Amino acid sequence: MLVDDERHFIDELEDMIKEELPFTVLGNCFNGIAALKAVRDLNPDVLITDVLMPGMSGLELVRKIRKLKPDLPIILMSDNPSYAVNGYELGVSGFLLKPLAKDKVHETLNRLLCV
Repeated sequence: MLVDDERHFIDELEDMIKEELPFTVLGNCFNGIAALKAVRDLNPDVLITDVLMPGMSGLELVRKIRKLKPDLPIILMSDNPSYAVNGYELGVSGFLLKPLAKDKVHETLNRLLCV
């Protein structure tokens, strides 16, 4: 599942995932509130979320998901690398720096397959 308030990042990421990766995008959400509901309803295997979004930040979304699904792999995205530290403290599985690089997206998701 992909979460970002900017549609072009979701489209770009979805295109990268479709190339050479054995993942299917289950759904897209444009804010943390919708994403929390979708995680409950759709039970994704992996969540990739932006950090800064209206309504609920990606970090708050991670905190709430950890209470519901503590083992769900979550990958944070941001143009600010300092959020990586906050994410790893919350137990995220990876961090992608915007603008997204296809090789980093593939590397991060492939690492989840090996766990």
